Amino acid sequence: MKKRNLKNTRKRRDSKERRHPYLTYIYEVCCRYIKNDFRRESPNKNRLKTIEIKRCKMKKLNIVLVYNKQEDKILMCKREKEPYKGKFNLVGGKVEQGENELHAAYRELEEETGITKSDIKLTHLMNFQYEMSDIELELYVGKLNKEKELVEELNKLYWIDKNENFFNDEKFAGEGNIGHMVKQVEIYKSKLFEV
Repeated sequence: MKKRNLKNTRKRRDSKERRHPYLTYIYEVCCRYIKNDFRRESPNKNRLKTIEIKRCKMKKLNIVLVYNKQEDKILMCKREKEPYKGKFNLVGGKVEQGENELHAAYRELEEETGITKSDIKLTHLMNFQYEMSDIELELYVGKLNKEKELVEELNKLYWIDKNENFFNDEKFAGEGNIGHMVKQVEIYKSKLFEV
């Protein structure tokens, strides 16, 4: 009788392990990912033939939330092109392959506004990842340390009152994300703008 119980226990344990082959597979994929092998045949060929893992293929973009010296206005541009044509958006752009992210934020800020590294100290606040679009959006925040004459590149630049309703998606780009960003800056303002 004891032998029979052991067999039943062993069968149950084996069946549990068989129920979760995908966990074993995930482990194998992660190990191969680390070794830079990005294609792996699935052990369960009926469910998945092949899984391809993208390594660092997300397109990186940055946006910069710039406050004036008095901290009562935010610098925005009015989009001339899609997406969000005709709406207010934060300034920013693409991070080039192999480029340091903070350097890219300063570069884009200078290209679009004329604001240089000597005019502002930028701090990385947060990232947004859009998995379905393969986009990672990095948010940098800073406050001007002096009055600065702006130089427009493509989009017209405006100083918008910081108490504006940035969740209004008829006026502002980003489906309310700008409102969320501004709220986060208000929470951490003492750390972000400390002298």
